[in-house]
Amino acid sequence: MTKRAKKPRVAMLRQLLEHERSAVMARVKQYRSAQEQEALPPPGDELDAARALSDVETHASLIERAEARLRAIDFAFNLIEQGRYGICAVCGEEIPLERLKALPFATYCVDCQQKRNDARRVGEGTVDEPFAHQWDLPEAMTEPTELSHDEYIKVPEQAPGEEEES
Repeated sequence: MTKRAKKPRVAMLRQLLEHERSAVMARVKQYRSAQEQEALPPPGDELDAARALSDVETHASLIERAEARLRAIDFAFNLIEQGRYGICAVCGEEIPLERLKALPFATYCVDCQQKRNDARRVGEGTVDEPFAHQWDLPEAMTEPTELSHDEYIKVPEQAPGEEEES
């Protein structure tokens, strides 16, 4: 595809990304508003408190997912600026327009994404963020159990009332 033929495609794809970004931003505002409203009234009993906490956590999770989507969209805008948007990161082929319409921030063509998905299923894939970093045990938990303040309770080898077999 020539540079002249790419310009209308890139302009249309930029418009798709801008539309998607606006929709996600509106969703984040809606989730945050709902989360604030649910956190305002004090709960009446334990069930109300649990329900309110669950609703707040659900909205926090939805906000987190939407913000991850925004990061992906921003990454796609960076690819546009670099002239690499709509090009598969693995094979270098153009990502079909239909795929980009469905998932505007896709970085892989359907075939390469399918290979990545298949590799993950059999344990040969890569680890995506945030799981790529090793988790370090908090300092407060590094104390050896011999020095901990937990009581040692010996567990009897037989249940009470049972007699040993001879």
